[in-house]
Amino acid sequence: MLRRKITQLLTATILLMGSGPGAFAQAPGATPTMDQVDHLALYLELTDEQQKQVRAIFDAITPQMETLQLKARELHLKVRAASGPDYDEATIRKHAAKMGKLNGEMIALSAILQSKVEARLTETQRQTLHRLQNPAQMFPEGEGRQDRYGRSPGDPHYGHDHP
Repeated sequence: MLRRKITQLLTATILLMGSGPGAFAQAPGATPTMDQVDHLALYLELTDEQQKQVRAIFDAITPQMETLQLKARELHLKVRAASGPDYDEATIRKHAAKMGKLNGEMIALSAILQSKVEARLTETQRQTLHRLQNPAQMFPEGEGRQDRYGRSPGDPHYGHDHP
């Protein structure tokens, strides 16, 4: 049960962060050919009409997001090329400023995407989505949480960087 909740949480988070369909291949009930809308339909029990509406939203916004991501990668490479012992500060700052603007646009598109999707959901579906996105709601007061060494919050070594 806990493993399923964690998988659902990660799936919802990855989905709304704009990752590709390959990120969902291991989700419970998922198949390698499922896309983001299929995963939302699975976890939120979307109606056929909701699926059509949500798919239209993704189809409209995804190409814009992909274009911005490509531009951001290109700018990142330009910043790296201008870096090093013989760095060009003006070029680094120019490209970094452009990257900042692109990141802002991607954040806005992500928020718009999520808002448009949520507008098509029932209140129950929105609550489910928010629970999947918010680990604090899934594990109140540290219940079920562990650090990378498998220690729970009650362990005196919890959160420390040694096994």
